[in-house]
Amino acid sequence: SVTSFFFLFDAEGNIAALQRNTCLLQLGADRATYTGTEVMERAYCSGASVFGCPNPVDPDTVWTPDPDMPPGGYPVTAYRIKAVPYEQ
Repeated sequence: SVTSFFFLFDAEGNIAALQRNTCLLQLGADRATYTGTEVMERAYCSGASVFGCPNPVDPDTVWTPDPDMPPGGYPVTAYRIKAVPYEQ
């Protein structure tokens, strides 16, 4: 499990919301693939600066699911990228 935080900006470049993405992934038996879900949520800010945003780690912060997200989150599949030597 991993959680990431992002800033979302409006068309004028002002901070509009915080976004929290939580990924629950399982490593495959081949140790080169991952599958799971990603849940995206938003906490809306008031004002045009970061000082109008709620504290992302405060348990009282209200998080709203991404309006386009399917129920249960987005399905995630990842494959390990293998390095390919660059020939000079």
